Amino acid sequence: MTSLSAMSVIVGLLDCHAALCQPEIGSSARVFAVASVKPHPKSTPPDRFVHTTAQGLNACTDLFGLMTFAYGVERYQIIGGPPWIHSDYWDIAAKAETDHAMARQDIWPLVQRLMADRFQLTLRRETQDLKGYALIIDRGGLKMKPSAPETDYSFRVGRGQWIVTGIELSMLVGDLSKEAGATVVDMTGLTGKYDLTLDWSADASSTDRPSFFMAVQQQLGLRLESRKMPMAMIVIEHVERPSDN
Repeated sequence: MTSLSAMSVIVGLLDCHAALCQPEIGSSARVFAVASVKPHPKSTPPDRFVHTTAQGLNACTDLFGLMTFAYGVERYQIIGGPPWIHSDYWDIAAKAETDHAMARQDIWPLVQRLMADRFQLTLRRETQDLKGYALIIDRGGLKMKPSAPETDYSFRVGRGQWIVTGIELSMLVGDLSKEAGATVVDMTGLTGKYDLTLDWSADASSTDRPSFFMAVQQQLGLRLESRKMPMAMIVIEHVERPSDN
C-alpha cells in the first residue's frame, strides 16, 4: 500500500469516528420514551454489561463504558472527567416508543441524548497524534490461510488464544486494537476472508509462549509497526451524577 493510500485509510477512520461522536442533542433529536438510571447497589458486585434490545437497552455499567458504546470509540479515546465515571456503576433500562425493532446504530444517538440529559454530559472533539500500529505483511510472508468459500465467521476466545474462521482484515484490526491498546490500521492491502489461530502469553511473567506482538508476527505472518497516527478523541468538558429518578 502506498503512503497516499495509507493516509486515505487514516483519514477515513477519522471521518468515521467524527460521525459517531456527533451527539444528537438538537430539539429534533429522538429520546427514549422511558428511561431509568439508578446507582448500582454497593452491596452487590456489578456484572458489567450493555445489552441492546429491540426497543432500547439494559445495562449495568460505569459512565465511561457507556460512552464507549454510544460513541463507538475505545476507552483510550476518551479524555477527562472525574474519577467516579470509572468507579460508579449504574443500572440503566431504557425503551423507545417504536413499532419496529431498532438496529444497534439507531440506539446510539438515543443513549447520547440520555447521557446529556441525565448526566449533564457535554464534550468536545479534537484530533491528537497518538501511538498506533500499522498492520503490515511480515518479511517472512503471510501465514494465515484463506477461508474456503463456504466458511462461516466464528471467533472463539480463550485466555491468550483466538481461534477464528471467515474473518476479513477490516474486522480483525478491531480485535487487534483492543489487545494492543491502540488503534491498528490495516495497511496489508489484503482482501478476502481468512482462518487463523493465535496463541500468546497472557501473563507477562511467563516465557512459555510468545508475547501478543511476537505471536502476530510468527503465527500470522503479519507485523504491528508502531507509528504516530492522528486520532479522533472525545474530551469531557462537564458531567454530573444524575439525580434520583
